[in-house]
Amino acid sequence: MMLTWLLRWEEQKVSICLQRLVRMLRLVVFVVVCVAASAASLQAQSLMLNDLVVDNTNGTMTLHYGLVVEDLPAIKEALKDGLHLQFVGHVALYRQRSFWWDAFLVEKDFVCDLWEDILKQEVIMTIAGQEIRFPTKDFASVFQKRLDHLVVPLGPWSMVERGTHYIITLSLTINRVDVPAWIRLPLFFWSWDVVPETSFEMEFAY
Repeated sequence: MMLTWLLRWEEQKVSICLQRLVRMLRLVVFVVVCVAASAASLQAQSLMLNDLVVDNTNGTMTLHYGLVVEDLPAIKEALKDGLHLQFVGHVALYRQRSFWWDAFLVEKDFVCDLWEDILKQEVIMTIAGQEIRFPTKDFASVFQKRLDHLVVPLGPWSMVERGTHYIITLSLTINRVDVPAWIRLPLFFWSWDVVPETSFEMEFAY
């Protein structure tokens, strides 16, 4: 009798554990689906280039460019939903060569973090350690104004030579930085970019 009772008790424990495991798995799947759906709702955004110019600014080679985001109100809604976003730009300069790979000269990164202080209803924007706050309702106008003219110092102008051709590549994206690893791993094939990476290229000769 004692052995039978012990076996039944063990079976009940196993059954309870399995039920809890199934509930946990359902919860994880639900959270993953919700996060994926949230990301999917923002996938239609895109970046458009307004201008792309290289000049000599006080002896420094400087890249100037402007951007337009297709649907800023959708990004504002993402911030209001509690998402932490990051606008990332990458610039690289190459010397063009005819019979070899283009020679890499220099690269620079630009990072802008965006999130909302829900209590104060303010967007917090950090650029190079500098924090800027403004009302969430003004996000579209303030952020677009910031994107109208972006400047990236690349290095001393002396690194370029007369009569030589150069290539500048510019890659830009807006992505989520708050997606935990336990969600990223099951959905490794999913793009978490709010604005998919967009690349531009310009050739010039000095």
